[in-house]
Amino acid sequence: MKAMPKIGTRVSYRSVVCGRVRECSGVVVAHYPGYGEECRDEETGETWISPDHVGVKVDSIPEWWAYPGTDRFAPDIAELRKA
Repeated sequence: MKAMPKIGTRVSYRSVVCGRVRECSGVVVAHYPGYGEECRDEETGETWISPDHVGVKVDSIPEWWAYPGTDRFAPDIAELRKA
């Protein structure tokens, strides 16, 4: 997505990490604007603009889940598609 989806929007997430596909779907429950602020890595000096993120409550916890104790995570909106 290029724009912040409205709270309540159904979304799907898909990424490939180390050759493994990670997918899930859920509902947007929160907004975390990046405010266009520039971030800087202290070790490398690399800079980037902080992207917008949203809180997603997943329909069911997938096998690859890395967030114990919660059914929510906050991906970058560029990683999401409307479900």
